[in-house]
Amino acid sequence: MSSTLDYEPQVFDDQPQQESQRPYRLAFVALAFIVFFFLVMLGAGSTKTELTIELRNRGDQPMRNVVVRLPDASRVMGFLAAGGERSVRTRATRNAPVQIEYLDGRGRLRNLTTSVRLQPGEVGTVRIDLSNTRVLRVYKETRVSTRS
Repeated sequence: MSSTLDYEPQVFDDQPQQESQRPYRLAFVALAFIVFFFLVMLGAGSTKTELTIELRNRGDQPMRNVVVRLPDASRVMGFLAAGGERSVRTRATRNAPVQIEYLDGRGRLRNLTTSVRLQPGEVGTVRIDLSNTRVLRVYKETRVSTRS
């Protein structure tokens, strides 16, 4: 007795399934690209609205508990060794001078007011050279940003 098949064998073809998944893959890749783009732009925008204030201790004594005072905020820098440098990032929101408060080598509280007045929206870098009791020099490399 011979056996014959009365049905046709099924051929499994993955091609139609892959084609139906292709639009979803493209949409996922496009969505991932858009999210990545906006995250990059958000990061770039945040750095463009900030101001860096750098303090350099040119004196022969350390400065302890250094605080940079602005009208809307105070930024703690902590210990600044003789010959050392520290920086903080902030935003300028009101027209006001930069004030620096610290304890000198003998433990006396010092308050210094710089000649720098920050404008709202100002971005860039302000470098301030200090001695034990006074502001030696101020370098201001800033501009007013059009971004808020």
